[in-house]
Amino acid sequence: SLLNDILLKQKWYKDYILENDGNEKKFLQKFTINSNKKEIITNINEVLNLKSLIGKALRREDLLNKLISKIEKLDILVMKNGIVGSNTHKPLDTKEFRGFAIYDKFAPLIFLNSKDANSAQIFTLIHELVHLWIGESGISLLDLNHTDNEIELFCNEITAEILVPTNLLDNYWDNSAIFEKHYKELATIFSVSTLVILNKLYSLKYIDYKTYSKYTNIEAEKYKEFMAIKKKASGGNFYKTLKTRNGMNFSTALIISTLEGKTLYKEAATLLNMNSSNINRFALELGIR
Repeated sequence: SLLNDILLKQKWYKDYILENDGNEKKFLQKFTINSNKKEIITNINEVLNLKSLIGKALRREDLLNKLISKIEKLDILVMKNGIVGSNTHKPLDTKEFRGFAIYDKFAPLIFLNSKDANSAQIFTLIHELVHLWIGESGISLLDLNHTDNEIELFCNEITAEILVPTNLLDNYWDNSAIFEKHYKELATIFSVSTLVILNKLYSLKYIDYKTYSKYTNIEAEKYKEFMAIKKKASGGNFYKTLKTRNGMNFSTALIISTLEGKTLYKEAATLLNMNSSNINRFALELGIR
């Protein structure tokens, strides 16, 4: 199963970190679910230096990649896949889950469902990062609001404030603008989904429930259409896909260990869900050889 596949990779990486005198991630041990939300938000913003990325109208794909890169630099594993292992006949349904986080002091991991829209993956990525920040493993489901789980709500609120800071939104919000255009503009400025913007505007009482409800229904329909198109899209470059599926940190560590003769080619191939004959080529792609 998918989870077993990911847990095997995580276990390998944890052993690798411990063998190479890796340290515990101290920055992940400061906060809990009972901590002050503002302090958590400030800390994540500082550690990741997000000021340069938020509210800059970046393409959503670019923001996603830049965020992943920043998170990987903290030595957090980030893996993305839209199928189980390398089995193209077993796609991951976004209705089932959008991603998950596995908390570990040495090898924390975030997994994203790459079948999802980029804007949704951005939210899931930060949401799962918040899970790690408060020392909690978790799974992201589709619903932003109708969750009775205290931890999920806590993580959602923090995620929304990191991606759409209230003070920045205040600067851009124009009460006299034509709303059906304005909320889309705001979503573009913050590189998030229109649903995230609508939730935020409603939670700040900028719009009433009637407006909120009308436009979330419109956007939910659009999202369904978009996902139907995305489902038909074909895969890209094999090695590039392999890199995002396994994440930069895990791929690099495993390939180095294999080339040094510490890990068998066969084991590496199994962990990477590929043929062992492709390992040297993958090393070149990663810039290791």
